[in-house]
Amino acid sequence: AQLERERQALAQRQAQVQQAQAQVEQQLAPLPPVSGPAGFPLPGGRVLAAYGANGAPWVVLTGASQVVAAEGGNVLAVTSYASLGWVVLIDHGSSVSAYLGLRDPLVSVGSRVARGTPLGAVGGSSIIGPGNMAFQLRQGGQPVAPRF
Repeated sequence: AQLERERQALAQRQAQVQQAQAQVEQQLAPLPPVSGPAGFPLPGGRVLAAYGANGAPWVVLTGASQVVAAEGGNVLAVTSYASLGWVVLIDHGSSVSAYLGLRDPLVSVGSRVARGTPLGAVGGSSIIGPGNMAFQLRQGGQPVAPRF
């Protein structure tokens, strides 16, 4: 009986190791090339302040509650700031997107996300506003206007 329990435990551990290995291989695989406009990160929402309004290098969005990834990529950072709320950064290979003013983040650093993956809820920033979020796209280290 003891030997059978040990075999079952070993089989379970092997399955866990194989699953972890598959996840690591997926995360390390090169990102596919991105072409065309980014997806809209706030489905059902709208632009409240366009890119560059009042000198800000981001777009302010409002009107929906769930934030989604504009493109697939790897999560670089999930950080909380007192005035900005949660900030999520995603590396898309040729660009990085930033989602500011979130609450209740749903992703963690190192995760690979697809376009449309839920990232969190709007409403974590006292600066951006309770029902708003900011979105920034950076290419070559410089902020650029998103094409959506």
